[in-house]
Amino acid sequence: EDLPRRGVLAAMIVAGEVPRCHADQPQRKSSCKGRRSSRPSARWPCGQSRCASPLVDDTVVTAFALAMERMATLDHHPKIKSSFHCARAPALNIKDYILRIRAYMGCSIECFVLGLVYIDRVIKKHPTIISPLSVHRLVMTGMVLAAKFQDDQFYQNSFYAKVGGLRLDEMNTLELKLLHKLEWKLHVTVEEFELYRHLLCTTTANVEARR
Repeated sequence: EDLPRRGVLAAMIVAGEVPRCHADQPQRKSSCKGRRSSRPSARWPCGQSRCASPLVDDTVVTAFALAMERMATLDHHPKIKSSFHCARAPALNIKDYILRIRAYMGCSIECFVLGLVYIDRVIKKHPTIISPLSVHRLVMTGMVLAAKFQDDQFYQNSFYAKVGGLRLDEMNTLELKLLHKLEWKLHVTVEEFELYRHLLCTTTANVEARR
């Protein structure tokens, strides 16, 4: 379903960052067969060309951070905990945490779109999993899965654990748990990818227009 009742898209619409008409905008069909790109990537999945400008990359990352920030504030069940919940909120806010991931993880920009898709899928099935105490670990784990699925070159979990400020055993456990929650379904169609990419680009444009 293009517009879930709960999840990242719904949260951004409620917050006013994304008009409903933009989120509902249909995407063009593609006949591409779905090649995975190498890192650093110069193309979107399925061989679709994109602008390689750093501004475009920054737009995606900034909007990704904003989406996660909005989702984390919708914690209606603060007493419900999961493996992704910390005992206390990390000192680094989620925006700076995502900028750290961008600076040190070395993944392609497409991974931020895929990471958003994965996290949104989990939230729709397990809405209590997202909170200020869990958003950092969800983001890091989602990005690890995205990098391993999307990029031809990726690192070992020992490196990702250092980037995310986690122990190696924690990183391994969270990766496995997120895979189970996703039912091991990591494939993203071209249409779904374009929907979430459009969401991120639209979000940033609307925030900038308000300033």
